[in-house]
Amino acid sequence: ISLHEVMRGGLLPATLVTVTPVPGKDVKDKYDPLPRAEDLIITSAVLKAALSKCSAEFLSALVIRTLPNGADKLTRDYSKVAPPYFSVEAMEDINMLGVQHLLVDMPSIDRLDDEGKLTNHRLFWDVPHGSKYVERPSPKTVTELIYVPETVPDGNYLLNLQVAAFTGDAAPSHPILYRVSP
Repeated sequence: ISLHEVMRGGLLPATLVTVTPVPGKDVKDKYDPLPRAEDLIITSAVLKAALSKCSAEFLSALVIRTLPNGADKLTRDYSKVAPPYFSVEAMEDINMLGVQHLLVDMPSIDRLDDEGKLTNHRLFWDVPHGSKYVERPSPKTVTELIYVPETVPDGNYLLNLQVAAFTGDAAPSHPILYRVSP
C-alpha cells in the first residue's frame, strides 16, 4: 500500500494536546500484551482530560505531546529509555473521535517490545487482530517521533503534513502547524 495512494494533501484541522502518561502500576486500562508496572501509558482518562475543551471540528488530526518534554527527545536512545504508549481504551477513544491523522512524539503508538502484536496500530487502522492483510487501505496516518517545543501552546491549528514522495507504506514527513486564532 503506497502512502500517496491514500493520503490527501492540503491543510487539515488539528488539535495539539499535552499529556502526562501514567505509570503502568496505576493503570486499569488494557493493552496486549499486559502492561508492566514500570510502563508509561496514555490512558483513556488522561486523553479525555486533555481533550475536554477541544473542538470536534479540529480533530481531523490529533497531535500528542508527552511530558516531560525536554529537548533530549530530539536525540533520545529509546533502547535505553522505554517510551510511553497508548492503552487500548485511549486508542478506541481516538477512533471514536474520528481522528484521521495521529501525530505523536514517541517512536510508536504501541509498546516497543509488544511481541509484534501492534495492538494500537491495528485498532487505529481497523485491522483484525492477527491479520496480515487488509481488504482496502485505510486513509488514516500515524506520524511518530515528532517534536513539539513547549513554546507551542495546546489548541487549534491547521496542519500541513508534508510527506516525502516515496512509494511505500511509510515515508519521512515534515509536519507544520499553523495557529488558528480564537
